[in-house]
Amino acid sequence: MPIRRAFVLATDANYFFLAKGLVLSIDERTRALFDCFVVDIGLDDPARDWFAAHGVTVTRFDRKRHVYLLPEDQLPPYADAQLCRPFLREMLPGYDVYLWCDADFWFQSSDGLALFAELALRHPHQAVLCPEHHYGLAFARNPKSAVEAAKLWYGEIFDEAVAESLGHLPVLNSGFLALHRASPVWTLWAKELQRGYRKKK
Repeated sequence: MPIRRAFVLATDANYFFLAKGLVLSIDERTRALFDCFVVDIGLDDPARDWFAAHGVTVTRFDRKRHVYLLPEDQLPPYADAQLCRPFLREMLPGYDVYLWCDADFWFQSSDGLALFAELALRHPHQAVLCPEHHYGLAFARNPKSAVEAAKLWYGEIFDEAVAESLGHLPVLNSGFLALHRASPVWTLWAKELQRGYRKKK
């Protein structure tokens, strides 16, 4: 059976101009490897029509179906761009590999898409991620403040012990990732997201 790869992004009308640039930056050879989807988090009809004309299927995320005990009144529609990621294989079943890309990416060379998908196929129980370069710069400029900031984030979501153990590690970027359908990361990620949103902050 042929390998099925899904390429997924999310955008609303405000970020459509960036998402459009992302789609146009992927060359035809790479596009042929993927079925492309956009999660509609507030698109207007002209944007939906543009995606359809460029072979990108528009889909929606039902947060009430997947994420429990959400503080709905505090979460705007664009929060779904983060919330939906651990649930892509349920939203879009039948694919071997799922590749997520934030809408504000632009590819000078789209070979990285094929590489990430291939790595996910070779290592089906792992997540294929890259370091977050912004935080890399922060570490280079002021390592102490970068570590303290990371500990603050982790401490609010987890606890002080976890924050202490993770604070000095590189921050990974969930804006460009690939996961095999069999990866245990899906379930672990969804579990942590559910737990994190039950916090008061």
